[in-house]
Parts: sequence; structure tokens; C-alpha cells
Amino acid sequence: MLIAVANTMTARAQGGDDNECGRAGRPWVSVAFGGQAWTAERESSVLADLRAGLRLKGIDACRLGSEGSEPPLALLELEAAEQERVSVGIEVHDALTEKRVSRDLDLRPIAEDARPLAIAAAADELLRASWAELALVDAPEPSRPPPPEVQESVRESISPARVSPTRDHALGARGAFEHHGAGHAQLGAEAYLGVWFAERWGFELGAGLREGLRRDAEHGSVQSRALTSAADVIFALLPRGGGLELAAKLGLSLASVRMRGQASTGAIAAEGSGVDVHARGGFALAYTPWPALAVRADVGAGLPLRSIEARDDDRLAASTGGLQLLVAVGTELRF
Repeated sequence: MLIAVANTMTARAQGGDDNECGRAGRPWVSVAFGGQAWTAERESSVLADLRAGLRLKGIDACRLGSEGSEPPLALLELEAAEQERVSVGIEVHDALTEKRVSRDLDLRPIAEDARPLAIAAAADELLRASWAELALVDAPEPSRPPPPEVQESVRESISPARVSPTRDHALGARGAFEHHGAGHAQLGAEAYLGVWFAERWGFELGAGLREGLRRDAEHGSVQSRALTSAADVIFALLPRGGGLELAAKLGLSLASVRMRGQASTGAIAAEGSGVDVHARGGFALAYTPWPALAVRADVGAGLPLRSIEARDDDRLAASTGGLQLLVAVGTELRF
């Protein structure tokens, strides 16, 4: 609080200096005072307080009529119509979003010496509210690219919890079906944990159990079971928290596979195990009826880096080689 007051006092001391306004490389807003209730002292105080707040964002505030190397970002019109009622109308003409935003401020409950700061704070707030439209996904293109100072101001002003109901952690379960190009198929279930470390980027870890479908061979059949694990990087193709979400996935899956051959007579012919590795990619489509719950379907394909196989004599009976196709459906809780 002491620092804020010190900044305000410094800005008031420099409030009448417009020599640096609108200089090259620094964005600025134009300020106009209108109405019968303004005094020269109050105008200077309001302008100084407004500059104190905007300078922290890298933006200048200059009186109407100041010349700059580029057009102002907005025109702030401060209208004080009545001295007795002490009501100030604030209207913003925004050059970035091409709209007018207005507000009426009643200063009667505010102490006299605090009124310039209250006017400046209200003008700053209204200006940031007009720029908040730039953060909307479906907002129209601005008339000119907003400078970095405005983009940073928007990021600092908007609370993610109020803008979007997205949650950055997910815990889910799903049923899965895998088919391998060499002819082996598996059914099972898995659990997974997802973490979003940026608006578009996330990471997911999964683990599960698969039961292989029986595979007939010349002298009997082959059955299998696998413990699976996977790690995927996720990129959101559609904005999260919008009801319908689509994400791309890329990662690795590992499975500890155990295969058992059974002869036609019913005796166990052979048994063995190994670890297969697949590089895979795919898509995840989710529907979020509520912010904390999603229904999700995954489809993907993988290529074997290491596969496990079972043979009947010299003939291949079952294998996790070939193109891997994956389909999974489940639900997840978000927090």
C-alpha cells in the first residue's frame, strides 16, 4: 500500500508533463475532460493518478490533443456535469475493439481528497474491461494488433476460474480393445491420470490389464494376458471446458505379455512372457456435461518397436507385432 501511494505521489508530481506522451514504441491513451464541474487542480490530480496505474502496465495517459507517433489505443472521456452532485460520467472509445463502454460514477460517498484516485481507478477499470473482449475465443478480429502491454494487462485482469470452467487434473477409467496386425486381439480396462501444464498441452499416464482373445493354432490354441502402461503427450485441438473437446495424443505404450500355448489334448504345451513396446498416436474426444465430469472416447494406432510372439512349430500362432489399433471408452473426474 505504501508503495502504491508513493507511486501515485510521484506520478502527481509529474502529472503536467506531456513531453514523453505517445513516444515511439510506447502505447498510450488519450484523456479528455468535459463538463462544468472540473477544476484545473482536480484534472491534474486525476490525470496523475491515472498515469500512475497505467505506467505499471507500460502505457501512457496523455491529454486530448497530444501528438503521438501512433494513434492512441483509446479515448477516455471524463465528464463532470454537476459540481453539487459530484457525479462523473466515464466513457471509453476503444480503438482496438471498436466499441464504446460507459459508466456513471457517484463520488458523494467518497472523501474529497480521495475522489481523484477513485475517478482514475474507475477509468482504468473500465478501460481494462473494454480490452477483456480480446481474450474471448470467438471475439472479432481487432482493428489493429494489440500491443504486448495490452495483452499482458488482459492476462493479469482476467481470472481463469471466471473465464472458463477448465480443470487441470483428470482421473479416469475406461474399457479398451486392441487389435494387432499379426492377428492378436486383447480386451481389458485401465485407469489413467492426466495433468494439463498449459492451456493446450498436457501429459497422461495410464495402466491396465488386458486379456487376450483365444487364438487357434494347428496343434491347439494360444491364450495371453498383459499388464499395460502408457505415457502420452496431449495437445488440445479444441478449447478445454467448452462442452465438446478434442485432443491429439502421442506417446509410448509398454506391456508385460504372458502367452500360453495349449495343445488340442488340453495339456499345456508351452508358456512364456516378454515386454512389447509400441510408439502410438491418436485422438481423444470428450464431452463434459459438468465441469467435474467427462465422457471420453479414444482411438489410436501404434507401430511396434518390440513385439512378443508365440509359435506352433515353425508357424506364427499369435503376435503383438504389426499395426496396433486401439479403441477405448470411459469416464473421468476432473479437479
